[in-house]
Amino acid sequence: MTAKPQPYKFCEQHMQPNIGPNRCKVCFGPVENPVNDEPVQKGNVPAVANAESGVNQAAVAERPAPPVLTDPTAQKIVEAAQNYARAREAVKLINEQLAGARELVQALEKQLKGNQEIADAAQNELREATIRTA
Repeated sequence: MTAKPQPYKFCEQHMQPNIGPNRCKVCFGPVENPVNDEPVQKGNVPAVANAESGVNQAAVAERPAPPVLTDPTAQKIVEAAQNYARAREAVKLINEQLAGARELVQALEKQLKGNQEIADAAQNELREATIRTA
C-alpha cells in the first residue's frame, strides 16, 4: 500500500512550497536529499595513477553490449514495451507536477483574496477619512 503524498506547505513570506524545484530555501532550509544529483557509480573499477599530476583517476570499465535481437517481432515488442514504460513515467511525472501546480494556484488565489480584502478595507478607510475631512 502506497502512502498518500503530503500536501505542500507554503511559507507566508515568499509564498513558495516546502518541496520541489521551487522550494523556499530561506524559510525551509537547504534540500536534505537532493534528487537532481548525478548518480554515484559504484563497482570494482581499477584506479590508474596519473604520473604528471599525481592524481588517481578511475578507469572506465567497458560494459558488454546488450545482445541484439534477431527476431523482428521480439524487437518490436521490446521497443513497444520501452516506449510504454517511458510514456507511463512521463504521465506520472506530469500528473505530479500538475497536482503541485494546482496546489500552488489555490494558495495564490487564497493570498490574492486576502490581499484584495486588505485593499478594499484600506480603500474604505481612505473614503471615510476623506469624507470626515470634507
